[in-house]
Amino acid sequence: MKHRKIFYFFGWTLFGLIIYFSIGSYIEYSYENRIYNLTLRKPFVTGLEKKLIPSFDIFLVDSTTHINTGEIPEGKPFILLYFSPYCPYCQEQIREIVVAEKELKDIKFYIFTQFSFSEMKDFYYRNRLDTSPEILVGIDKDYFFSAYYKAYSVPFVAVYGRDRRLINAFKGKISIGQIKTIVKE
Repeated sequence: MKHRKIFYFFGWTLFGLIIYFSIGSYIEYSYENRIYNLTLRKPFVTGLEKKLIPSFDIFLVDSTTHINTGEIPEGKPFILLYFSPYCPYCQEQIREIVVAEKELKDIKFYIFTQFSFSEMKDFYYRNRLDTSPEILVGIDKDYFFSAYYKAYSVPFVAVYGRDRRLINAFKGKISIGQIKTIVKE
């Protein structure tokens, strides 16, 4: 009887360890796979690829200046990044852009939201975007971007080439490496 209890104890322990390591390796694989998918996100097909950037206004942080996207000059690739001040993925995307600013010096960033001016301005200073000359932050007051690109989630990243034509659009955060690769093509 005593040997039987020991046998059951070790049998169940061995079974538990097998299950534990099986689930552990599955979770580790899923985590690595998830990271990989974040760094190599598939483009969102908008049907607007290779079209010129549409013309809409972005009101900047100073509350008096606005930029019309139709007037963005040719010759330098740029990114339109639609964000929410409360989105952790948007905050992470923008932090990565700021950290890699020297690597991305040949790319202009137009970062904007549809939230209130005070919320956008708070986000601007909280993330120290005032120190980045290649990053302009503002508001799309007319709600043009989300309707035109069907951008119903944030962050939404639209990558434009030197010729002012859309290369790719992405729903969600993309890696700095992916941004650099797309712009080089």
